[in-house]
Amino acid sequence: MLEFLENVEQAIFAGGHPEAGGTGCWKNKLNDFKDEVNTKLEHFKFNSDLVYDFEFSIEDINEQLIHSINSFFRISGKDFKPAKVLVRDVFTIKKDALGSGDTLKSQLCSVSHTWFIDEEEYADLKPEMAAMKFRIFDDFINEFPLHQTIDIVGTLSVNEYMRYRPVKRLEENQPNFYRRLFYF
Repeated sequence: MLEFLENVEQAIFAGGHPEAGGTGCWKNKLNDFKDEVNTKLEHFKFNSDLVYDFEFSIEDINEQLIHSINSFFRISGKDFKPAKVLVRDVFTIKKDALGSGDTLKSQLCSVSHTWFIDEEEYADLKPEMAAMKFRIFDDFINEFPLHQTIDIVGTLSVNEYMRYRPVKRLEENQPNFYRRLFYF
């Protein structure tokens, strides 16, 4: 993105990190800027490949795995990205808009928990993981599938929001929703 913006003649500046960029143009040249960008993008082929480091089922994910992955990828910053994880076949139980409406939180469980129940029983499903997406538009929340099976890619993190960490101990095979937080 940044490289593209640097080659737009109508742009006064281009800055930011390699995957995104900011730019500016003169107010009286805004239409020329738009025309140039649209012309340059007319035959551009966007890469729709999704890159991830690991693939897990929701049943595989626990606090120990999250800490292991994060300790291996503990160095982050420019050119050091956190591990991206693909989780297949998760079922969306619930979705909520948080904050000022620009954050999506979805509660998820394994699709296998839905195999022998009717749609009316979806409300009784217990979440095994929460997924959050930040800085989104309203239509993303509206279009995010509910009561459907999806695959999700993001980073894994243990929920320790504001130093809160659940202390409730659960049975070994019982899902622990609060200790699995997935950002995508």
